[in-house]
Amino acid sequence: MSKLGSPLFFEHVGEYLQVYLPQQLGRSSHTIRSYQHGLNLFRKYMETEHHIRLSELTLQMITRDVVLAFLQWLTDVKECSASSRNQRLACLKSFLKFVSDKDVANSSAYLMIRKIPKKKEQKMSVRWIPENALHAILEQPNSSPKGIRDQMLMIMLYDTGARLSEILQLRGNDLDLVAKEPFVRLRGKGNKQRIVPLMEKTLLFLTRYCKLFHPNGVKSESFLFYTVIKGIPQQMSQDNVEQLVQKYGKKAQEHCPQVPDRIYPHLFRHSRASHLYRAGIPLPIISRFLGHAHLSTTDIYASADVEMIRSSLQSISDDKKNPVQPIWKDNDEMLAKLCGLT
Repeated sequence: MSKLGSPLFFEHVGEYLQVYLPQQLGRSSHTIRSYQHGLNLFRKYMETEHHIRLSELTLQMITRDVVLAFLQWLTDVKECSASSRNQRLACLKSFLKFVSDKDVANSSAYLMIRKIPKKKEQKMSVRWIPENALHAILEQPNSSPKGIRDQMLMIMLYDTGARLSEILQLRGNDLDLVAKEPFVRLRGKGNKQRIVPLMEKTLLFLTRYCKLFHPNGVKSESFLFYTVIKGIPQQMSQDNVEQLVQKYGKKAQEHCPQVPDRIYPHLFRHSRASHLYRAGIPLPIISRFLGHAHLSTTDIYASADVEMIRSSLQSISDDKKNPVQPIWKDNDEMLAKLCGLT
């Protein structure tokens, strides 16, 4: 894999992410971050598995065999699903097509990988964290500033049912903690916004967090969650959050066997939706709460598991005169909060 005469990978990344995707294709900030994450994963793969640093990585090195090995690494090492694996492949194809369109001399890499097929995605029942396991995970962070931050981040992931990208891009002007019904404004796919109410317990933790990490108040353009690099507060990375939730998940599993073997940020979103569904919240309400564009996307939470089947069968034999009522029954205020109406 000679480096002579081959353009460097990093020379094109900036224009691709900052000009091509947002200005020429009109992609949302969520999509751009997703593609940025995909390119970062490929960079890290080349560095850890092939010992090729970013400053040395050339387009000539991106062969079909290398990409296939990268996809296998995603599956075996990073434990990515078929869907995530396909998204990373689409990211590489898009980037290399951009490079090819800029200069036909750079077409070889794109031509070699464009026909790599997507992996068939098997429809599986959604994974989620049992409530006792969730409590065990949230109890793991200590009382240090970092522990308080980590705990608050996981609480926000669960209570708002937000995607990780939506949480990490939160700024001060996305919060209203003094309103009659405090809320957070989330920006989802396609820059669509939705209002999500903050529950009272979450508000208490968030107030404590803000006093510690935003002692002068959360400025309108300041990131709610941040890391300090060379004295400058910057947006936290998805990799950072993925590592910390895995760490706390492993610690919690030591005394709570119900904690799944693998904990990742999106699992908090699935868990929140599953818990709401099990509590009797209608799917259309959950769909709006999660920011799904189509109700069919939310149907995965209606997939009955063994426990739900058992509970349903048990309810048939229960006294019909005292049926169990869903928690939202005769509680319009709860429905209004979940809908974002209050």
